[in-house]
Amino acid sequence: GLNHYWGYRQVWMYWTGAISLLGGAIFLAKSGLDIGDGFAWLVGVGALFGVFDILFYMKIEEPPVTKVKEPKLKKVLMTPFQDPNFRSFISFTCFWHFAAMLGAPFISYYLLDYIGMDVFRLLLLWTCAWLGGAVFSKHLGSLADHYGNRPVLILCTAFKSTNMIGLLFLPRDPTLAFWIMVPV
Repeated sequence: GLNHYWGYRQVWMYWTGAISLLGGAIFLAKSGLDIGDGFAWLVGVGALFGVFDILFYMKIEEPPVTKVKEPKLKKVLMTPFQDPNFRSFISFTCFWHFAAMLGAPFISYYLLDYIGMDVFRLLLLWTCAWLGGAVFSKHLGSLADHYGNRPVLILCTAFKSTNMIGLLFLPRDPTLAFWIMVPV
């Protein structure tokens, strides 16, 4: 079904992200540049790939668009909110992303500063997280097709919390902390 398709699409996005993170980690470790200069180079390479992406998609022809009667903007924006399931999902998503993004910026800082992990190992840890996404995305899409989106969302939310809980119990040994967090 459609969820399987989107899961398969996510697999490629996760693989691309994991390879990029791994490449960045190796570059920062082997280049001999200090962290500021190294990240400047990585941002430059990322911008260059972004330009290539835009140029690549300029060659793809758009299908012809058939004009439809102009709907009222308010009606277009309000129609989804008339569905109670959509309202429930949006409420959950807003709350979840607020909570998750409140802590997310501090995870890397915590691992670098408090645990003492080096940048290379930190980027390897994020690479492993993206590899996990690549491995499970297709399966999660199939599960959503079979059982529905809500049970899969509940399952993913429950497991996502293990990451933050795992951080609470990490030892201050960077190597041990790395190997504890890889499966989490």
